[in-house]
Amino acid sequence: MPVSPVEAVKRPPIEMPRWKPPVAAWPAGGIGVVPVDASAAGAAKTAPSAAAKAASAAPGGLPVVARAAADAPGSTDALRPGVRVGGEAPASLRVRVMDRDTAKATGVDGALFTVERADGRADAGAVALDVDYSGFAGMRGGDYALRLGLVEYPACVLITPGIPECSSHRPVAGAVNVTSAQVVSVDRLEVSGDTQQAPQAADGLQVLAVVAAASGPSGDYTRTSLAPTSSWAVGEQGADFSYTYPLSTPPAVGGPVPDLKLSYSSGSVDGRSLRENSQASWVGMGWSFDVGYIEKEYRSCADDGL
Repeated sequence: MPVSPVEAVKRPPIEMPRWKPPVAAWPAGGIGVVPVDASAAGAAKTAPSAAAKAASAAPGGLPVVARAAADAPGSTDALRPGVRVGGEAPASLRVRVMDRDTAKATGVDGALFTVERADGRADAGAVALDVDYSGFAGMRGGDYALRLGLVEYPACVLITPGIPECSSHRPVAGAVNVTSAQVVSVDRLEVSGDTQQAPQAADGLQVLAVVAAASGPSGDYTRTSLAPTSSWAVGEQGADFSYTYPLSTPPAVGGPVPDLKLSYSSGSVDGRSLRENSQASWVGMGWSFDVGYIEKEYRSCADDGL
């Protein structure tokens, strides 16, 4: 069969898009006034718009959306979940976001902030809140964003964080983590009065934090117990160091389960020289692994009458 050469076509390699790590940073800290949207009740549970992420609605680099409160399933008086709470909603909120150093000084590994009325009213009020955590969702590993939640601290945590009564926190009732929108939302949150107009309202100041729980939908990241898995001893006379490491065995179908363990003794290698048997065991120098044996004996032919 006749053949003819074919000229190869050289094509430039396809350039793959370069991976860029996500930009993540803790809130820088600052104070801002966030307007309350009284035309809507309950948390939006969606990512804030670009306008909501503007400086006026993102105090200290933490975007916050406030709306009129609605009865939340987790609240103590949730008779009709999702129904607008009666009474006039606050016109605006004053949100103060702590910088990273202040948050760490209080023992908070997350976004720490306070919420109060900013409309000059001294009485407390209720609002719905959405807090956007997309800016620092990538600051930790272990599915950090999936484990975030909204917790409440006593007001004294900003003054005396070392006191146990001030450093303890509790989850905000009804708060949920909307992972698809990267917001923590709560339909009803009680906020204190305007402390600038009524300093006595500072006792009820709402101190909140977006922090990660030890466990989440993808796993448990709590500390494992440091239970001993082995034992060791040192001889007082000869300074012999011995160490044993037990091995797990499957359950037996019938009868006892063998007790298997690796054993080490530093004294077993003392005095070894070229004239001695310096060969290590099959598990290593100084180690032994006694798995036992099965022995079968036979009677002599004379005993059987042969």
